[in-house]
Amino acid sequence: MSKLKVLSGKSIIKMLRRFGFVIVDTRGSHVHMMLNGRKATIPFHHELRRKTLLDIYRQLESSLTTADLDEMFYTK
Repeated sequence: MSKLKVLSGKSIIKMLRRFGFVIVDTRGSHVHMMLNGRKATIPFHHELRRKTLLDIYRQLESSLTTADLDEMFYTK
């Protein structure tokens, strides 16, 4: 079984921009991104906790394919 990667908020934002997400708002240390009416909130921290990564994964399930998400979040 694959393991979750250790990711920062900055790296997730960078990956989401490649898929077409745009930053619509920034509040404190959180960045709100949107694609086709689907919103994702990404904390801008150095290293995100496992639960936070899984919550972001769930937010993105309706916007991206499972294969793209697995490539972003899991090691092979």
